[in-house]
Amino acid sequence: MTGRWRRLVREPLVHFFAAGALLFVLYTAVGGPEQASSGEVVVDQARVEALRAGFERLRSRPPNHEELQALVDAWVEEEILVREARALGLQQGDTLIRRRLAQKMAWITQGTDVERPTEDELRAWWADHPTDYTAPATVSLRQVAYGGETLPPSAAAVVGSTAVPPAATVEGLPAVLQDADSAGLVATFGEDFATRLDGLPTGTWQGPIRSPFGVHLVLVTERAAPEVVPFAQARPHVLRDLSDARTAAAGEAAMARLRERYEVRVTSDAYARTVAEGTP
Repeated sequence: MTGRWRRLVREPLVHFFAAGALLFVLYTAVGGPEQASSGEVVVDQARVEALRAGFERLRSRPPNHEELQALVDAWVEEEILVREARALGLQQGDTLIRRRLAQKMAWITQGTDVERPTEDELRAWWADHPTDYTAPATVSLRQVAYGGETLPPSAAAVVGSTAVPPAATVEGLPAVLQDADSAGLVATFGEDFATRLDGLPTGTWQGPIRSPFGVHLVLVTERAAPEVVPFAQARPHVLRDLSDARTAAAGEAAMARLRERYEVRVTSDAYARTVAEGTP
């Protein structure tokens, strides 16, 4: 066994997935869905009110009809996963709450049918989602900060030229930025400064450009338009995104199969009225 494989088999994450695979094999061996629990899931008035109250504590407002439906659906799915997990005995020796059991069951059912994408599938995903793999527009610039509300006369005199401006009076700011994107400009100089740069010509000092630090002279030296990242460079991100999408789809499909085995009854009159009326 090579050193690489020795390191791999010692990885805790490998042990986790191996354990998950073993649980799934056991799940299948004992009969899978036929052996798991089934029956009726009842969402009564007390449960609906508890879900509503929990939402209101977090958001400081009652849920609307769509949010209440989503809360009930999430609780139903959690209840189904808990029952399935208990049917497999996953609760034995586990002192964590029902959500932990639901997570265990979700881990088992979610990714069992997910195949590793082929190169053609990765390229197709990359081509179909260009905005996800586009490098943002960037700008390179020099800036001189003076503070206050207006440029000093000696600084105003160089606007529109390439002359050397007077020294800055505000210290601690970067004098040169190379390939800065909008997010970086906003983080450093604020949104108004970043927005004003869009209309500036290149090659000459411009101003006054305002920021929380005062006024600036700015010399834009170069701009780069947004550009789709080449596939070879984007490939690790494409692999992650496509794998995540497939895992999520597998989880939704597995949850849908489990839900088919349960009859869900919501016995809360208030819930029925809320959904029917579309009001909180």
